[in-house]
Amino acid sequence: MGSSELDNVNWKGNSQKMFKIILEAVPPMFKSTVKHEVEAWISKNNVSEVTEELVLQAFKEKAPKPMWNKLFPQLDAMKTE
Repeated sequence: MGSSELDNVNWKGNSQKMFKIILEAVPPMFKSTVKHEVEAWISKNNVSEVTEELVLQAFKEKAPKPMWNKLFPQLDAMKTE
């Protein structure tokens, strides 16, 4: 398996754990698409550091409202920054 954009960023605080929780909540048929979109966004925006706030912001912008409402309390409680 080759290196991806997700392997080449610095994950701050609990940002990587938060991202994994989000991915686990995504229906299996959409996981690959979500990962690809995140990698493309990281590359396009030259992101080298992923913060917890960045994960929450992206999730809020992209996730369907029911998913946001379900996961936000758990993700917000994980913030260390």
